[in-house]
Amino acid sequence: MGSTRKILIVFGAVLAMLVIAVTALVFLVDAPAAELLPEDTPEGTVQRYLVAVHENRFEDAYAYLKFSSYERVETFEEWMQFYVGWPEPTKQHTWKATLGEIYTEGSKSAVEVIIDTFRPGSIFENPINSQNFYFTLERLEGEWFINSPVYIYWTN
Repeated sequence: MGSTRKILIVFGAVLAMLVIAVTALVFLVDAPAAELLPEDTPEGTVQRYLVAVHENRFEDAYAYLKFSSYERVETFEEWMQFYVGWPEPTKQHTWKATLGEIYTEGSKSAVEVIIDTFRPGSIFENPINSQNFYFTLERLEGEWFINSPVYIYWTN
């Protein structure tokens, strides 16, 4: 009876490790680049912002942001320090984004984004954490800028 239990535990552990390995491969294998949406649309702006963040081109990402007056962010360095935390590649987790619904009314828009983050844990934990974000944007002088969220905590 004891050896059967040990075999089942080993089998379960191996199966769990295989599930985690396959999940990691899905996230780590370079998928073909998604076709870029038009930059003059809210969803195209959010897509380019997320691509820049994913590729660690934070200065490019910063250019898509418009801060409200109460946030008191005036420079790229301030944004990196307070909202990004100067991410280091060794601390970053694997993640992917999926664009969802888009709501636009005049010069205001909201774009739903689902962020799936892979964070390996114990063999009994789900390694994928999904979160829904709503990026709010405003059109200024013919261009769309992201008002919120201006932080990037899912990469750390």
